[in-house]
Amino acid sequence: MDLAEYRARLRELKKMSTQVTMKNLKMVDEEAKQLAMKGKPKVYKMDEEDPAEGVKEKEQKNHREKLMNYNMKEYEEWELGQQRRNARGEHGGNADLQEIAKYSYDKQLKQNQCITPVSTSSKRTHKIHKDYATGKVRLPDNKNLVNQLAKDSKHLATKRYTARSKEIERNAIRNTPGGYINVKNKQFNEKLDRQLKKRDT
Repeated sequence: MDLAEYRARLRELKKMSTQVTMKNLKMVDEEAKQLAMKGKPKVYKMDEEDPAEGVKEKEQKNHREKLMNYNMKEYEEWELGQQRRNARGEHGGNADLQEIAKYSYDKQLKQNQCITPVSTSSKRTHKIHKDYATGKVRLPDNKNLVNQLAKDSKHLATKRYTARSKEIERNAIRNTPGGYINVKNKQFNEKLDRQLKKRDT
């Protein structure tokens, strides 16, 4: 087993252990409820309880119920959050700085793009021109680059065509009955078969 399989197995075992733990907690809670119902009758005090204590007990009860109703998806999301927090702590916040650096770099690249309005001069430049009235972007054509692109695409198309035609021929040969390469090979094989039959009889 390699390391990835061990990790996957460990993850599965963690899921199973959390499921079993949650199941056990629910069973314990149900047993406690049943015992409370079967137990002694509730005793009431004559003097009133402090309302702050009742609020604390309710909060503890709600917290315990939330823990009981935790599903695996929420647990995995919580675990990912913990891993992210730990990673941030280990890197000392460098992850955030790297994200800021990348964002500022992308922003600077966008600002450096040469998008300017169409100039009225007849002189052509190698910049991207945008006509703000129509919203169209114009790029100057470089004949050498266009010709090279056409030549490359034509070469690639012929190369693909020849490769595909050879593949079709090979498939046609393989799919012929008897597996003959050509007509002469078929005739030769038939002649051999006739001679073998004569020899056997």
